[in-house]
Amino acid sequence: MAESLSRPDALLATTALGRNFGGLAAVHDVSIRLHRGELHAVIGPNGAGKSTLVNMLSGHLAPTAGSIWLNDRDVTGEPAWRMTRLGIGRSFQRTNLLASLSVLENVRLAAQGVAELPATRLLRSARRELTLLEAAYEALERVGLADAAHRQSGVLSHGEQRQLEIAMALATRPQVLLLDEPLAGMGPEEGERFTHLLKDLAREHAVLLVEHDMDFVFAVADRMTVMVDGRVLAEGLPADVRANRQVQRAYLGGHA
Repeated sequence: MAESLSRPDALLATTALGRNFGGLAAVHDVSIRLHRGELHAVIGPNGAGKSTLVNMLSGHLAPTAGSIWLNDRDVTGEPAWRMTRLGIGRSFQRTNLLASLSVLENVRLAAQGVAELPATRLLRSARRELTLLEAAYEALERVGLADAAHRQSGVLSHGEQRQLEIAMALATRPQVLLLDEPLAGMGPEEGERFTHLLKDLAREHAVLLVEHDMDFVFAVADRMTVMVDGRVLAEGLPADVRANRQVQRAYLGGHA
């Protein structure tokens, strides 16, 4: 394996990753590395291939070229449930909640999906499984929703639902968090709270963030990758990306 992929702090890495849909190359030759304690933002115009990239990293879409490595292990083509068990958590562009269940039940179900319970406990009600409830409460406490544990998730505000999705991902004990436009639909106050949460989570995880809000991205990102037409146009520190003339012409415009 290439030396760049064997760095001990590179939790998730790709090599020449690609995905075709018929004759269309939605993602082509993308190589990135995600490190613990780092928030890596992926930006680009609509149709740049950002969500396709996230879907491949999370196992929801199989690559047609290249490879994905997690902790120096080739996980290319692993299904989503397996990627979750291996340590990859994600959120979606649209909230993916069971609206009729309580906040706690949504998170407990997420924890149950990766739990390895002894055979003697498989017939016990999952509602009574203490380890699952502890994991759920811990995740809710982390995102600031512990007081809302018994509320129906469908009545939460949009920002709270986004927080709940993060809690569900955290309940699976991930090493890597993939967040696809988590700020979409949030107001300024909710966005500010989420900014603090995201910075806190990035201290302990490798975080990949796809987001269109450039003010937010430049405020929180440690590194950035710019994609255009399924390819990487630029990658580096936020200041370097902001100053890149190609990026300014292709995407940033006034944000440069």
